[in-house]
Amino acid sequence: MHLFKKILIVPVLVLICCCSCTDDRPYTIKDLDENMIDLKAYQENMGDELKAGRLQDAVWLLDGMDSVLHEVSRKFDEHRKLKEPFSYYYKDRLKKPIRLIRTGINDKDTTVAMKGYRLLVKNCNSCHIDLDINKTVKY
Repeated sequence: MHLFKKILIVPVLVLICCCSCTDDRPYTIKDLDENMIDLKAYQENMGDELKAGRLQDAVWLLDGMDSVLHEVSRKFDEHRKLKEPFSYYYKDRLKKPIRLIRTGINDKDTTVAMKGYRLLVKNCNSCHIDLDINKTVKY
């Protein structure tokens, strides 16, 4: 009987371990347009802080924006306007400017951060044009 309990416990433990290792965080419940409104707020306020040279005030806005972008990448693998999953656009057009902004902030180099910001705005707008989205990201 003791051996039977051990044999039964092993598969149960394996099942519990496997279930707890999955990424079962809930996705955002907002639609893509609602997420883009959030991104607009982060992006425009971050731009204001970067332009004013307040790099430390811009960093939390960059983190918030990047967090929303990661959630959008997780959730929107397809959408009526998207030709590719959103994660493709993140990697192709947003990753480099975000990295450049972060480098500028970390190095306390406003010029580098602003270069990344201008590239971010340019790439957002080019994506909107490519996907026929009638929205313009402001610089």
